Amino acid sequence: MSTKLQNDGHEVYGELIRKIRLDKRQSLEEISEGIMSYSLLSKFERGETMLTIDKFFKILDKLNIGFDEFELMLNGYQDNPVKMFFSIIKYYYKNKDVCKLKEKMTDEMKEFKLSGDKKNKLNYIVIYILLDSLEEEEEVPQAYLTELSDYLFSIEDWTQYELLLYSHAIEKLNIQIVLLFSKELLGKLEIYTENIELKKIVIKAILNTILKCLKYGFLEDAHFFMEAIEKVLTDDFLWEKSILYYIKGRYYMLIGDESTGKFMMDEALNIMKHFDDTQIEDYVKGFFII
Repeated sequence: MSTKLQNDGHEVYGELIRKIRLDKRQSLEEISEGIMSYSLLSKFERGETMLTIDKFFKILDKLNIGFDEFELMLNGYQDNPVKMFFSIIKYYYKNKDVCKLKEKMTDEMKEFKLSGDKKNKLNYIVIYILLDSLEEEEEVPQAYLTELSDYLFSIEDWTQYELLLYSHAIEKLNIQIVLLFSKELLGKLEIYTENIELKKIVIKAILNTILKCLKYGFLEDAHFFMEAIEKVLTDDFLWEKSILYYIKGRYYMLIGDESTGKFMMDEALNIMKHFDDTQIEDYVKGFFII
């Protein structure tokens, strides 16, 4: 019997542990104390490492939840194939695991050819987009980007799937299409207010939109989105607030206020250390948020 949790899908275990911990309003430090470093628990929650079984059960004890109860919650979580798909590709992307992404992309195309399900084709395209971002060798064919855009245009009320699809694809979509979609999302943000998970996806999409605007010199649009999103970032969104603060620093650098910009970016980096979030290093390099 293995002394570690199974590698297949362990990122989902970690994400569920994080959800339970946040629901119980407990910090990383509180749960990890006496078991492991809080940074190791944070990495497990992000799907970046595995835990030994004994450590995993000690974490469950700290959360006051039995393994049977955890299994029931996990089954319910895994019943959401959309969340499973995006959790898996996010894990591969953050670890820059090109081989695993290509395997997953091949699987989605095989499934599409067997079932004809449009979502398998769209999943294939979004993985292609992530691979393009990582490798920068083979560009995503314009026909694929058009197909994805046409699909999003055809859906009036976006569900979790469309929101995630869009947020992951922003980097490669036409800037004018992104401005159109993101302004529509801002107008509909109230619809997602009651569901914090969906609201977080929308906010990530807007943050990605701002990054794209800065990248292509659409500074007025970037300022518009920064002002709009700042108004809805409550204390429940400390991570997102920190990212926005960093992005605003980049904005000030671009408009010529280098001292303010550098101060904000440095301060944001210091704040992010408290989140033990290695992805901030990717933002510095200009990567988009997934």
